[in-house]
Amino acid sequence: MSNEKPKYSGADAHIFVEKSYPEKVGTTLLDLLREHTRLPSRKEAFPKMTIFFGPGRSSSTAWALLAASHPNCIGAAYQPLKSIARHGPKYGEICVPCIENGRGNALTAGAPFWFMTKEVAGPFHPWEDIRPGIGAIDPFYLWTELGYPPELINGVVIIREPKEVFISNFKFEGGIDPRLLASNYQGVLDLYKYYKDKFPIVPFVFDLCNPFTFGAKTVVAATMNKIGVPFCDLQFNPCAIEKKLQLFEAAVPDEYKDIVEPTLVKGQFGYPLNHSKIPETKRDQIEPHLGFIEKQCGPIYRYFIIESKKALEL
Repeated sequence: MSNEKPKYSGADAHIFVEKSYPEKVGTTLLDLLREHTRLPSRKEAFPKMTIFFGPGRSSSTAWALLAASHPNCIGAAYQPLKSIARHGPKYGEICVPCIENGRGNALTAGAPFWFMTKEVAGPFHPWEDIRPGIGAIDPFYLWTELGYPPELINGVVIIREPKEVFISNFKFEGGIDPRLLASNYQGVLDLYKYYKDKFPIVPFVFDLCNPFTFGAKTVVAATMNKIGVPFCDLQFNPCAIEKKLQLFEAAVPDEYKDIVEPTLVKGQFGYPLNHSKIPETKRDQIEPHLGFIEKQCGPIYRYFIIESKKALEL
């Protein structure tokens, strides 16, 4: 057994892997996913799917909890593609619920039934960047290649003020390299522009949920209206989440404690009124890079504010 000290601790120790799982076993990510993804056998059994994607620390976990709480949702998946890419089937196979074992959860007979999946850009590995192409974790490409009917797929691109995202990443030991965060924002922009005329994709800017702007209820309700799912409320339902959320790597205690639990205990989808504080012990790692983050990511963020207000009619 190696006595080498792990590179990171806590959630970071689990998220970080030296090589992707497909590289380790000598296959491609797509072939690995084909082996470990279970889809309905009949087309009419496929639920509507919404792919949420964006830089990490931008509210995607809150969206996963909210989706799993929704009566029309028959399943939500926490970074399934990335979990397989990092760890293979160690934390389970991807399973899309179908009519037989899920549609009964819908509000009323004939109501739309819905599957939610979230994938975020970065933060550790170049092969995790979300950008168009087979070599990247491109959820739209991968899901359609796996056989998901493209007419049932829509998307939500999630964006948050980039300096807040940068600072928020330093709640974890590993933080994030500013250049990698910039590549995440650029990759998400590229993905959005590449697919926005191919799939219905709604831009969601988390900061518009500020109660002094439009408020969470207004912005979340408008987003759900655009993806064709009726808005219920902002509350998390722990019982529904336990039944319907496929956690994958987030089931590991350190990651659950550091990422899922702090969001779940808030009880509902909301917006923090206080800006992220720079930890004194990490000030030297953060402050010198804030100008770079604004220069590289700020224009992309402001572009999405315009796109979101227009799409959501705010």
